[in-house]
Amino acid sequence: MMLSSRYPVSRLFLLAAVLCLPFSAMSQGRKKKKAKEEEDIPVFNYVIDDPMDVFGRQATAGSTFKTVLLPDICMHAGVFNDTIYRYEYYNAAHELINPDTLTNYRDLKFISLLRGYTDTEHTYKDASGVQQPLPVSRIINRYDRIGSNKWLCVDYLNNKTGSLTEDTGDIIHRDTVAGSNGSSIVRSYYRTAPAK
Repeated sequence: MMLSSRYPVSRLFLLAAVLCLPFSAMSQGRKKKKAKEEEDIPVFNYVIDDPMDVFGRQATAGSTFKTVLLPDICMHAGVFNDTIYRYEYYNAAHELINPDTLTNYRDLKFISLLRGYTDTEHTYKDASGVQQPLPVSRIINRYDRIGSNKWLCVDYLNNKTGSLTEDTGDIIHRDTVAGSNGSSIVRSYYRTAPAK
């Protein structure tokens, strides 16, 4: 109480303000100095990219497409229940070929449709000596090119033969599959019909 009577309250506030002023100025000076130091620090904006950029940007090849013509009789491969239907393709020398490597559809001379299934009544021993069901594969249809636009068809299940004519200008279906070198193979299936 004595202080307040001797010094009015406004003087106390003034005294406190005068004493704090140097500390406030010192803290502002520190803030300015710190901001100036931060401005002086160099900023590097790095963009992390492909490490192969060391060698420069390489031109990327666009996706390439190769079209292969096949008769529509080759469209029906697949798995149905426990039966697998697949085609085997042969050239004139009776060598097994990959149809996606054909450059001319006339190089395809023979086609076999095979049916594969597992015979559970018969078994064999595998390399480990374990009994396994016997896998069976048999030809059910055979197609032989007999002319420029004709196929001979042999149906082994029904013991019948016939001939088919092909129309390479009438594409009835297309499939796209991945090639071995990253390209895309477009399989275009052309129409075949029984010869008249």
